[in-house]
Amino acid sequence: AFHTTLHRGSHSNTITTRSDGSVDHPESSSYQQPLSDEARTKKREELFDSIIDDKLGTIPVRLIDTTSGKLCSTGELYAHFKESRSYKEVETKILRANEKVMQATVDAFFEYAMFSHRWSTTVEDEPTYDHIKGEESIYGLKTPPGTEKLQQFCKVTRKNQFRWAWSDTCCIDKTNNVELQESIISMFSWYRLSSATIVYLSDVIDEKSFRNSVWFTRGWTLQELIAPGLVWFYKKDWTPYIDSKQNHKEDPRVVKIISEVTSIDRTILNQFVPGLRDVGSDEVKRMSWLASRKTTKIEDMAYCMMGRLSPFG
Repeated sequence: AFHTTLHRGSHSNTITTRSDGSVDHPESSSYQQPLSDEARTKKREELFDSIIDDKLGTIPVRLIDTTSGKLCSTGELYAHFKESRSYKEVETKILRANEKVMQATVDAFFEYAMFSHRWSTTVEDEPTYDHIKGEESIYGLKTPPGTEKLQQFCKVTRKNQFRWAWSDTCCIDKTNNVELQESIISMFSWYRLSSATIVYLSDVIDEKSFRNSVWFTRGWTLQELIAPGLVWFYKKDWTPYIDSKQNHKEDPRVVKIISEVTSIDRTILNQFVPGLRDVGSDEVKRMSWLASRKTTKIEDMAYCMMGRLSPFG
């Protein structure tokens, strides 16, 4: 066999002629033309978009922008990211940005805090989706009475450097049954994936009242305690229960009290694994965590268990 080289501009292609007279062309399947910068850019942009889409698929369908006080849908969250400096920094160097950089950028932008609290005994006192959706900002709301609690939560979230916030009172359209059911099923996961969960204890002013807080007796708050990685407790006056930026679930003093009040082992408070993988006595123990808790509606107790038992929690 012999080789003949054809020169075309600055590129060279080699045609191989075999002894039987057949020819191997460079266009054969063994040869791949390098992608142009335009094609490479398109592939990187598609990768970046897929990372964004995956993230939006795991976070709540609505979040409050604590900067503006406005409730944002998934589409609006996407638009905010596209307008952000973080997005533009990756976009301008898309060919050099690897997947880890893209993922880290997306994760950092969409960090959010979840709200955990005891609902008012008068449900109408809490601000709902209908109260928020038509307003430019929650900070401008005067009613209903629970609005101030929501505003304080958003201010605390922002103070702790998180732009996005979620509250079960107003971030779910409860008139939409499909959305409501999907939110209930996803709630454990949302708390688990949150950057922080802020717990407001309206009946707590000191250690004694902390032990006796009604928050420890409600069904929904069980998952709000065990699902998140980072939890901060706030007292009635919106000051931290302990003067520390440390994770309150890792503070020995706090963990000791919580374990005594809830009968949940200290290690489980920070290393809870959802699902049905633990059976027998362990599952009986887990069921006992709900024994002393109550929900307004009887059927809600079953919903409270969904995330705890789900293998996808």
